[in-house]
Amino acid sequence: MQLVPGAEQSTPAAGDGIVALTGGAERLSDALRLLASGRGSGC
Repeated sequence: MQLVPGAEQSTPAAGDGIVALTGGAERLSDALRLLASGRGSGC
């Protein structure tokens, strides 16, 4: 059984929000980039 994907998953077109709790060093800049591109709600 594999619980964690072996590769990075593609990003959906849009979402209700963006969460950057854990991950690599780029997680915050990636989250801000997604928010700036309109892929999540800011509120």
